[in-house]
Amino acid sequence: MKLFLSLLSIWALVGCTEKAISPDRGSTLDAEIERVAKASIVFSQAPGMAIGVLKNGQTTFYSVGVQNLSTGKPFDEYTIGEIGSISKTMTAILAAELVNQNRLSLSAPANQYLPASLQIPAKDGKEVTVLHLLNHTSGLVTDPDDIPISPNKLAQPFAEYSESRLAAFLKRTSLKSVPGSTWVYSNIGMALAGIIVRQLAGERITKLYDDRIFGPLGMTMSYTNLAKAPASNVAQGYMGRKPFDYWTLAEPYESVGYIKSNVHDMLTYLKFLTNPPRNALGEALNLTKKPTFLIKQGDQSVNGHPYHDLSAGLAWGIVLNGKNESIYNHSGGTYGFSSFMCFNEQQKTGVIIIANAGITPELSTIGLQILHLVETY
Repeated sequence: MKLFLSLLSIWALVGCTEKAISPDRGSTLDAEIERVAKASIVFSQAPGMAIGVLKNGQTTFYSVGVQNLSTGKPFDEYTIGEIGSISKTMTAILAAELVNQNRLSLSAPANQYLPASLQIPAKDGKEVTVLHLLNHTSGLVTDPDDIPISPNKLAQPFAEYSESRLAAFLKRTSLKSVPGSTWVYSNIGMALAGIIVRQLAGERITKLYDDRIFGPLGMTMSYTNLAKAPASNVAQGYMGRKPFDYWTLAEPYESVGYIKSNVHDMLTYLKFLTNPPRNALGEALNLTKKPTFLIKQGDQSVNGHPYHDLSAGLAWGIVLNGKNESIYNHSGGTYGFSSFMCFNEQQKTGVIIIANAGITPELSTIGLQILHLVETY
């Protein structure tokens, strides 16, 4: 899923210096957000975009464009789309729960928990740990070399990527860097992390999403099986103006980006992220938010606003704003959808964007701009 990486954004904050859109002090927050959204949909050429904002415990929904070019139907807060790699943040929470139960150690070699057929090579005598899989420092490449990551070649690149194919890849591959030394976004790494969770929990990752996250949080419209979603309100995905089906992922890749959801449920998730409960799920979330690797030190400008010190938690990207407040973030992308989520735990603010267009890398800057507006007004 190299496409996931190309869409991901804030993970690519480095070098992202778009000019700021200055707020009109005579307008309202709603008007400013709508102005940014309308400008972004023109720039990105996305058919439509659904946006959710969290501030002071209150949620607000915005939409521009349409969820389907044929029907002209607009997005509403319940319209289903693909969130792609934002799913990884939930995989990390499931892993963190196992860590807190003393069933999994972040510092232990990943091979200790993986099946014999899925052993990861070492480099320079250093083994890949569970932490390395969860924070993208394993040295594994982004995707296996036998998957054509191109919408023109294969519309469903991961539908038939079996565990035996993953095993064959691991036997022939070598790490590109010493584990723990370099950050390189790896779908393979998160797939293996998901397999570890499956092995220890004794349940398929899709069931764990249902039982441990969707159920407890009340995310009743989040799915891995699209057939369960209400067919009357499912957005059509596009690459340009070409329709693309929702991705089907084989079991080894289900932990990488399989979730279909909507702005309503993702705002529920954002409430959880910004105000973790004092229970096992909240404690697991808190573990995922601890910085584990400094990706780039120093100042960066995004939308004309200062940020610095980009780091990685478990799945999360973390960057500090001008007030030294942590902005947690993740993006997602499939051939038909792009998404971006960010939140400021100190301010209890957050933004979720779901666009029905593949390859929309500017969603990260749009999301951060909206978060800045929310915290400015």
